[in-house]
Amino acid sequence: MENELIQSKSFTDNVNTMPAIRGFAGAITGNNGTELYAIDGTGVLWRNILNTPGWTNLGLPAQGVGINLNTVVGALFANGYAYVFVVGNDGNLYQWTAASGAATWTNLGGNSNFTIPTPVGVVNWNGNNNVYIMGMNIAGGAMNLWLYTNNGWLNLGAPQGGTIGAPGGAIVTGLGNPYAFTLGGLATGGGCAWYNQWNGNAYVWQSAGMDPENFNNVNHINSINLRDGNAYTFFTAMNSTDGAMHVCCNCHDGGWGWQDCGVPTGTTIKSGFCSIAITGGDSNPYVFLQCNDNNMWCCTFNNGWVWQNMGAPAPGLNVNLVLNSAAVPGSAIPTLFMPGNDGNIYMASSDGNNWSWSVMPSSN
Repeated sequence: MENELIQSKSFTDNVNTMPAIRGFAGAITGNNGTELYAIDGTGVLWRNILNTPGWTNLGLPAQGVGINLNTVVGALFANGYAYVFVVGNDGNLYQWTAASGAATWTNLGGNSNFTIPTPVGVVNWNGNNNVYIMGMNIAGGAMNLWLYTNNGWLNLGAPQGGTIGAPGGAIVTGLGNPYAFTLGGLATGGGCAWYNQWNGNAYVWQSAGMDPENFNNVNHINSINLRDGNAYTFFTAMNSTDGAMHVCCNCHDGGWGWQDCGVPTGTTIKSGFCSIAITGGDSNPYVFLQCNDNNMWCCTFNNGWVWQNMGAPAPGLNVNLVLNSAAVPGSAIPTLFMPGNDGNIYMASSDGNNWSWSVMPSSN
């Protein structure tokens, strides 16, 4: 399918009032510093440059086509420009960027290939944006992994002798190869982490193995992180024996191993809750999630997995929308942005020991 130009929006379409943000499409560090991309209740995309007044209305992907919070692929800064990728409620993949000189939406298609599209992630590799989507193959009825590049759509299929059922994110490793991670199972039973990798000649499926606890009903793969060339895949294993978060890690030695990250002290991870992870300037992974004490928690690595209680932005604040929060690497420790049900956007930052919350300046 050829790319179809759907809509053009001007960067000058700013408003000083706070849009009704429901969640984030992502955050990047670009030419203008930190840029936040958010979605309001009507499915419109907005942009804010941190510490500057006003929001830019980037519009709908197409007339009558909105964005659902659970079909956001992500945002990235590549080749000198910002890119945002979402799946519209028509089942097609859309790209927003100003790379052509004017801010435009482009319909990249997809709904003629698959149904039930589930975003996996996007990476830039060799100057080309690679977008990974899981979808039910229209031709065969099986859940397959699909890849969109400048050359169009490619069906990467599913692992031989296994299935895929949940997205896990995408990264480019320190070796320079793109990986897309999924959670699935084996034909013989049991849950398994899979990844699809470009090996220099072809896209191939590999197994990252099964957790030693052999849990079969993992609620989520939360995200993928990259640290000094190491790949991290985070899971919240609500149905394992301890309800802990687990990580599947490939640390330089070329082999995959599982680690139990434990649970926060005095509470448990919220069931059905999805976290985000990111690499900080200190090259450590940071995982943000909500627990049943209604506080936000951060799990990071410091000679072992350590949990930090971030507290809550405000008493009684509903933070369930953190499913679509955003974090960007700042100095050593990234800043977390999340919408509250009071109409404000909150920022969490740390001095290395303690977390504090503040209202984003452009929220009010």
